[in-house]
Amino acid sequence: MKTKIVYFGSSEYGVATIEALLKDGRYELVGVVSQSDKPVGRKQIVTPTPVSAWALEHGVELLRPTSWKKDLEALEKLKSFKADIGVLSYYGKILPQNVLDVFPHGIVNIHPSMLPKYRGATPGPGVILNGETKSGVSIMILVQEMDAGPVLAQEEFDVSLIEIPETYYKKGFEIGNRLLIDVLPKYLSGEVKGFEQDDSLATYSGPLSRDNGKIDWNKSAVEIERMVRAYTPWPGTWTEVFVDNEGKIHLEKEMAESLNLPFENKDWDGVHRKRMKILSAVLEGDQLVLDKVQMEGSVSVSFENLIN
Repeated sequence: MKTKIVYFGSSEYGVATIEALLKDGRYELVGVVSQSDKPVGRKQIVTPTPVSAWALEHGVELLRPTSWKKDLEALEKLKSFKADIGVLSYYGKILPQNVLDVFPHGIVNIHPSMLPKYRGATPGPGVILNGETKSGVSIMILVQEMDAGPVLAQEEFDVSLIEIPETYYKKGFEIGNRLLIDVLPKYLSGEVKGFEQDDSLATYSGPLSRDNGKIDWNKSAVEIERMVRAYTPWPGTWTEVFVDNEGKIHLEKEMAESLNLPFENKDWDGVHRKRMKILSAVLEGDQLVLDKVQMEGSVSVSFENLIN
């Protein structure tokens, strides 16, 4: 008899997890839980998550509760699946205890870091921002405390000098899916119990906001370059420049010094601030060189062309 599973997830990485479980052949997917549909893109078109879209396409029962505490109907539906275990990756919401208690074997989570390091919602940006050369992926049992449950399996991988969150997560979840398929039957049979995390070694990488992306030009070139990669595409990195009445760009002293560009001690009367998004940057030795930039309301161009 196949093990009944409910999958919790929202991103495109979750679709690969579902397909890996089904390909294995030992599991029956009895339900999918994802976040509710959200506006996407400039036109803000309400769109289902990639996991929701997969479930709808394949006729799998789908739950999209806005709140597990308030949506008692969704909770009862979840119980009606009579699943043996839940599997979660990149769901995007913290599950309350009454949801964890639904499953006899709990909920297993794929977390793309070497726990207890980088608990939280954004391990990829955190790893890149801190210049880590190695990270990894952990298979763990969910508990009420954020990413603090027993670890069933871990595997380390290299973090490249040009890593961005997309490549980091792609690598992490590919390894994570393989680890999950290997350890899940061992956990269900009782062969693997998992080990407790050392909370004293825990670090966290929490949710990001647009303000996280504002560049402090007093930071080193290395720190800023990491920031540009870590915050691609969200929340993006940005700074403010000054535009005079003739459309000429003027840089603040700290930014000009950081980029090794000339600075005029300009009287800022007659200029207005404008946000400039840094799309990409490179290091030449210990010097930061901006590559692609985008002024608000405009298209992306090379920084050299913008200054010229």
